[in-house]
Amino acid sequence: EAFGFEEFDVDPVSGIAVNADHNDYCWMNSSYVLGVKLTDAFSKYGFCTAIRGAEGGGRVDNLPTHFFMSDDGDPDMKCPTEIGITDRREAELGKLGFLPLCHYKNTNYAVFFGAQTCQKPANHESPEVAANAAISARLPYMMATSRFAHYLKVMARDKIGSFMEAED
Repeated sequence: EAFGFEEFDVDPVSGIAVNADHNDYCWMNSSYVLGVKLTDAFSKYGFCTAIRGAEGGGRVDNLPTHFFMSDDGDPDMKCPTEIGITDRREAELGKLGFLPLCHYKNTNYAVFFGAQTCQKPANHESPEVAANAAISARLPYMMATSRFAHYLKVMARDKIGSFMEAED
């Protein structure tokens, strides 16, 4: 069985939402969706790195889309992410440490493109060191590093209290 729920009444002939106002929609924070993407990636691969890009695990499918009559009388689709974020704005937000969920225009899905964090990489003279610092500030790499650190902690915990020699 499934729970039959429609956010709005829909005209059966046109498929257009009836009396749909922006303030009547139920919006949520996309951080919950990012959490789902992290757990999906971990369950599939054992790592939380496949969380960005339309083909790389950052795609959020089957978002509710509603159509309405625009001012010129043509049917138009309501953006399922409340607002549409341009590529340029997504890059600006990413540089500030945000992870915006961006709607793919004229579809029912959205995508996490970037994976920056709020950590500001330190400025370095060497381009190689600066590039390494920038990569270290990205969420997928932080999650992978944390996974290795967790495994090392488990290995060390299993050795606590054992009497080992230097050659072991």
